[in-house]
Amino acid sequence: MITKLKQCSNCSAITVIWKRVGLELYCKYCWYKIKPPKPIKHVSKIRSKESSEYNKLRIRYLIDHPNCEIHLPKCTLTSTDIHHTFSGKDRAKYYLDTSTWKASCRRCHEWVHNHSKEARELNLLK
Repeated sequence: MITKLKQCSNCSAITVIWKRVGLELYCKYCWYKIKPPKPIKHVSKIRSKESSEYNKLRIRYLIDHPNCEIHLPKCTLTSTDIHHTFSGKDRAKYYLDTSTWKASCRRCHEWVHNHSKEARELNLLK
């Protein structure tokens, strides 16, 4: 592919043209000086509010449930994670529903997610 170089309308440099607005031609450098890109929002306002509420509930739940409720072999006994028993499309529906939560240690939580078939048999996933 052969690229034709043209003159930028702003800086007069002979370069690859990034944008064309009517008869005006702009190189990449000049275009972003004239019209800088909008910053990308990392989290929506709704998701941010939901996450804030979740964090408050999570802390309260772990204080109220200091021991691992899954308690599999090699369990460390101290809860550090929240295991959500619902997953997939139902996850959003039950995200803030503490009745579907289980306090778990990191080892038990990883085991549940690495052995989903066995976890379903133990009613740890639905």
